Amino acid sequence: PSRPGIYAEKLASTLGLDMRQHWTPTAETYFGRVSKDAITEAVTEAAGEAEAAKLAGLKKAAMAEEAAIIAADTTWLPVPLRTSQG
Repeated sequence: PSRPGIYAEKLASTLGLDMRQHWTPTAETYFGRVSKDAITEAVTEAAGEAEAAKLAGLKKAAMAEEAAIIAADTTWLPVPLRTSQG
């Protein structure tokens, strides 16, 4: 069985495409479009539990904005944009 996105990943790998060089998660492009749990998980992956804890109790819009600020200093990408290079 083939996993979803395998051909896109192979193409990106062949071309040397690293989305970290082309895309940054912002409140508009990512964090405002996912659940609060997904925001917390992303910030935990990107910057650790201490940074994610700072988001507790925020309303979603404020949480998305703060997550974007935190993620800007990292190379974090959501799973669909990750390749074997990243």
